[in-house]
Amino acid sequence: MLKSHTGFQKLRKCVVGRSYPPEFYSWITNSRLQNLFEKIAIETEEDYQNLIKKLHEFGVETIRPTTLTELNFDVPEGFRIPGPYSMTPRDSLCMIGETLYQFDPIRHADKSSGRIFHEKNDKVYQGYLQVVSETDFFEPIRTYVESFGNKVITASDLPDLTLLKANNIVRVGNNLYFGSSAEVAPTENKNLQNQFKDYNIKTVDSEGHVDGMMCPVKPGLLMSIIDPDIEDYNDTFPGWEVCWLTGEGWGKVQDWKKFKQKTNGKWWIKGYEQDNELIEFVETWLQDWVGYVEETVFDVNALVIDEHNIIVSGYNKTAFEAFERHGVTPHIVPFRHRYFWDGGIHCNTSDLDRDGDKINYFTEDKTK
Repeated sequence: MLKSHTGFQKLRKCVVGRSYPPEFYSWITNSRLQNLFEKIAIETEEDYQNLIKKLHEFGVETIRPTTLTELNFDVPEGFRIPGPYSMTPRDSLCMIGETLYQFDPIRHADKSSGRIFHEKNDKVYQGYLQVVSETDFFEPIRTYVESFGNKVITASDLPDLTLLKANNIVRVGNNLYFGSSAEVAPTENKNLQNQFKDYNIKTVDSEGHVDGMMCPVKPGLLMSIIDPDIEDYNDTFPGWEVCWLTGEGWGKVQDWKKFKQKTNGKWWIKGYEQDNELIEFVETWLQDWVGYVEETVFDVNALVIDEHNIIVSGYNKTAFEAFERHGVTPHIVPFRHRYFWDGGIHCNTSDLDRDGDKINYFTEDKTK
């Protein structure tokens, strides 16, 4: 059977995401804009392939979800086209022990921000839900996992699962860490409490998805971009060295976030192909921002292969010095459009199988 108890035990099998292919954008009538999106699609897949190549070098087997290849459904003008959930399997899938949990990403759509879609009315929103539900991105993953005799639990099996987020869970042996933005504490929900009864549930402060805020690299070393005045980890990771990287990630791209908000997600709205502001947005991203974020922003949204190897998207002096002190080799695999898609290397993967058992890494914790 497959199993994954801890995010830094030796990785054996892993899901790698998939974005829309270039031909998906054939619906765009503005050839200039269509070419820009095709370029992003091509470069995104190139980066996925580089990640897959690196994983294969370490003997890691990879499997990928499906995705949409064309707009084969009617989408009203002014309605945002469904985003590629297939890009970020970590948002939907989490292997905890020998069980794969598939969470419901739609449950967490922010209807007020326009980040997921442009809602004109309830009927359109229901149409959106139907489109996404009919596109089963992760069916190949479930089938693959079940072929090993593992159990897959979805929201249909455990409705309360929709209260959690897969990317807000970090596994370290017999401890499960949930980000503070989780909508419910498992210990306050009887069904979830029973589901995870064999684990110690702990909470850490986070301003977003916890896997984008911290990364346990190996026993004794944690990377974090959370302000130490907010979370010091003395209770959750006692005795570990914390490599503080405050200000990295989204903290370094505030201007980009403002520029991104300027378009209110218009790059996914059908009927805006002639929007000059949209074209300016995409061109500015490709010309000014891609190189910037690749060279100057370090992302703790990293994938640990084992206790001696970690995949990161760029260089950071403080992080690399911490790696060296702990005998960890970093492998740089750039993901050039990380901030365009809003998904890092850890988000773009989901481990299905790792060596090792459920270990108690903290002696003061009650062993379960």
